[in-house]
Amino acid sequence: MVARHTYLVTSRLVRRHALLEAARVSAHGRQILSPAQAAGRLAGGFLQAIERETLKCPSSEFLEQTSA
Repeated sequence: MVARHTYLVTSRLVRRHALLEAARVSAHGRQILSPAQAAGRLAGGFLQAIERETLKCPSSEFLEQTSA
């Protein structure tokens, strides 16, 4: 069974680096998502898409808490 891991990255450059590293080590089951992509994945059951302004505040608060 393949272990699944999800990584939350903060910029396009970090995402590209993480994707390249995952490819180099053949890390199957690794997901690399931006905060917006992660929120979209979590909000998949809602009837309408989340607007950027609604998402911006909670995701930035989350990043501040986890980086401390």
